Amino acid sequence: MDISTELKAKQNSVERLIKLMEETEDDELRKETILLLVDNFKDERISVALKKMILNPKYYNQNAFFVYALGENANCKDDFLFLIDLIINGDYHVALNAFNIILDISNPIDNELLNTGIEKLKNNKEINIDKYSLVIELKQHLHSISN
Repeated sequence: MDISTELKAKQNSVERLIKLMEETEDDELRKETILLLVDNFKDERISVALKKMILNPKYYNQNAFFVYALGENANCKDDFLFLIDLIINGDYHVALNAFNIILDISNPIDNELLNTGIEKLKNNKEINIDKYSLVIELKQHLHSISN
């Protein structure tokens, strides 16, 4: 088998697994499929599918797991503001996972994005009390890494 055939097979596998993840009604099968994807493939399509599922109210009770998987699949630097929104709007477990992903971002985050994230956190006056300490700690972290 040549490399292009191998690559095509990988792409087809990722496509089929994402389709299964999105279409199955079996929550355990969905979780197993997600773990299979994030443990074995680094593919932007996985992140896109996970973000779509996070935003779907149908999966609200599984969002913390989806956010965890998003962090396992990619560096998430490009998802910084999406993660900030999850901290603001998600439940505690979603916010905690998004918080940890932001702390683990290895590449420098653009100062403009950092400032936008800080402003979003500052301007949101309706942060749930159970997430308040996360928000305070995150604001301190973002200020410490901004120039």
